[in-house]
Amino acid sequence: MGKNEFLYSSAFSVTLSYLEKEVVISLQLLSRRFYNVIIPKFIYKVEFSNRIFHYKPSQKVLQIYNVGSYWTSYRMVTKCKSTIGQQVICTKPENRVFILGGYTHDQTPPAIWEFNEKKEKMVKRIRMKQGRKLFGCESFNGYIYIVGGKLQISNQATVTCMRYNIHTNTFEDIAILNKKRYGASLCEFNGTYLYAFGGHRPSNINYSKTSFERIKFSEMRSSTYWEDIEFDVGVLEAENYISCVPLNSTEIMIFGGQKNHLKYDDVYIYDVDLNILIKDDDCPLKQADFFEMRNVIFTDTKKKFIIAGAYYIHEFDGTCRRWKLLGKSISHKYMSLHNLETAKNRLKFNSLKQEKTLRQYQPRTFSFESAFS
Repeated sequence: MGKNEFLYSSAFSVTLSYLEKEVVISLQLLSRRFYNVIIPKFIYKVEFSNRIFHYKPSQKVLQIYNVGSYWTSYRMVTKCKSTIGQQVICTKPENRVFILGGYTHDQTPPAIWEFNEKKEKMVKRIRMKQGRKLFGCESFNGYIYIVGGKLQISNQATVTCMRYNIHTNTFEDIAILNKKRYGASLCEFNGTYLYAFGGHRPSNINYSKTSFERIKFSEMRSSTYWEDIEFDVGVLEAENYISCVPLNSTEIMIFGGQKNHLKYDDVYIYDVDLNILIKDDDCPLKQADFFEMRNVIFTDTKKKFIIAGAYYIHEFDGTCRRWKLLGKSISHKYMSLHNLETAKNRLKFNSLKQEKTLRQYQPRTFSFESAFS
């Protein structure tokens, strides 16, 4: 090898070595950013969208239930002034968590609080007009709907309703209910209607136990009242603190509830097209429970949903139509006010399949996809 060839070879080796080091350094930096920045952000987004939030106002404890790992943590939310009747809701698809409503000791209007889990702090938003508890709550399309409940100044049930815009941080009044009710369950359906099922109603007012109310999202401001409807067939045995979840484009599942110091494991299927309510004795909750807050999420496959009750965290599998328990709710730590017995020895109805056959009702596939497409 000549002198020039040796120099060329040495220069090439040095250059190659330098380039290798640069490549290694670049890969290390990229890897460091990937593992320290990109992956945590991705994991945070995925985990946050698959969590259930359950709040206990009197203890100011927030329960965070991670669906993927079944891991529960508790955080003390000390800034919230309200001490009773607050609710927590996680809006979808924004994945923003809000604590709202409740009564305050000095009767001042409570504030809306947003929980920023990433920064582990509460952010104060606008104040409500006055304290309100036991209201129906649902989120849809950037709004949180607050329906009925009890107002703090009078401590009486109300027909008034409002919605909170999470983007503009503003409230606006919407159409009112036909009947005063508190403890009702709300359900967004097909992106068109908002349903209100059940709820306590004043005993001095005559009403049908088979009635519910609904309103179109497009008519929230133009209408004066909600639409008051009665089931053509069926009656809810327990109306208070039930929960309702859309199964598909024509059916809503209604389950659980509380009445007269009893909790229920009942499950009903409401067919929107036929306006019939059928009790499904083949698919009861594993454990009786009632639902004070709107804490439901759907899995990525949309074949299952998970919901937190006052006692347990429940999962419903739409493929096999079965319930199972995933754990206990935070209220188990503070059940002195809700130590209820399970309703027993009740008349057994025909199975859902038999009822559908008797009414020439064609069974539909249990799929959540069409309800949220």
